[in-house]
Amino acid sequence: MDREQIKLDILIKLSKVQELERNVYFFMFGKYNDYTKSGEDYIGEKIDKYDKEISELASREYGISEKEAGDIYTKIEMLLH
Repeated sequence: MDREQIKLDILIKLSKVQELERNVYFFMFGKYNDYTKSGEDYIGEKIDKYDKEISELASREYGISEKEAGDIYTKIEMLLH
């Protein structure tokens, strides 16, 4: 698949997700990126230490539970990959 087809595939998948879920996902994705220096340290145990803190931030930002925030992030990650 070429780059444009991959982008289109991602957009189609995201269009099927509720707006709140998309917002939570992108918020958390951005935080993970910030915490891991734009993905440089985005591996296993290193990222695990950020999970609770980022879920807590998303929880406060969107008025949902930390578990729900984590579940949304995981759901969309699985959808996209």
